[in-house]
Amino acid sequence: MLKTLAVPNHSCVAVEDLRPGFMARNRSLAKKMHDAAISTLISEMESVCRVYGCEFSRINPAYTTMTCSSCGTRTKSRIPLNVRTFECSACGFVCDRDRNAARNVALRAGLNPEPVTLGSNPAPSETDATVVEVRISRF
Repeated sequence: MLKTLAVPNHSCVAVEDLRPGFMARNRSLAKKMHDAAISTLISEMESVCRVYGCEFSRINPAYTTMTCSSCGTRTKSRIPLNVRTFECSACGFVCDRDRNAARNVALRAGLNPEPVTLGSNPAPSETDATVVEVRISRF
């Protein structure tokens, strides 16, 4: 199943080291199952990376959405979840909020993420990191 995550096509995979048990206050059975699913997914990704000789990095998720991936400046306050665009007040960098966080994860893993601004899609070079979205469907 996880072979479809394109691990064989990459030399390094970086993920936020999420602690799902601490992410929500709701302690329902569904929440606990969801927490276990995230932990299992990350563990399985790490196992597949080992099989294919791919470097796997767990990155501290602190401030990944609040830090500008272009200049490194951190916003003074948390960005509400309904705000989907990250705008840096220091350098003027504008990017999708999730893409900015993914670029920060790649930078912390020692990779060189592709330069991206909202509305542009430049061709990445061979040394650029690629942000891969994983969509999980029901079986």
